[in-house]
Amino acid sequence: MTDFNIIPANKEHLPGIYSLVELNVRRKSLLPRSRFSIQASLPDWVVAVKDNSIIGCGSLLSYVDGMAEVRSLAIADVFHGQGVGTSIVSRLVENARERGMETVFALTTAVSLFRKSGFSIVPIHCFPDKVIQFCASCPKRHACDETAVVFQLADTPFQCQELKNHSLSNLNLSVLPQQVGLSK
Repeated sequence: MTDFNIIPANKEHLPGIYSLVELNVRRKSLLPRSRFSIQASLPDWVVAVKDNSIIGCGSLLSYVDGMAEVRSLAIADVFHGQGVGTSIVSRLVENARERGMETVFALTTAVSLFRKSGFSIVPIHCFPDKVIQFCASCPKRHACDETAVVFQLADTPFQCQELKNHSLSNLNLSVLPQQVGLSK
């Protein structure tokens, strides 16, 4: 296993975070994030650092209903399979716990990484706020290859949200407009 540290992101990390995110956007494994949206949500990001280089990153988006989403998880190619991704996810889950969140979820193609971290697979429709807000504008919306995974922090079992009461006009999100932006 590689020696690295998981730390909160700061302004010096912006170029490295953006570079990792952009590489994965070009590969169509992440949705685009603008530099502005990354900078605006910097307190929500963590980075994996080895020898002063960023080798991984990820962010946590909090919703007002006690849910938090792991987003923009990216690992440098040479560090895949060395525990960087699971360490970032573990730190983000701990951050969610510290914020008082009850549930952490992700929409991902890296299902095995999340399963190793204790997440369970659930139907994507369990997250209607996410689906309505982000999936509607996603370039992959007609050929989605992502799987919904969830980690329950509360003692109560995870309950799927009902889609019928949700619409764009009554979203229950506490998201900064800068965090929502999927444009460059």
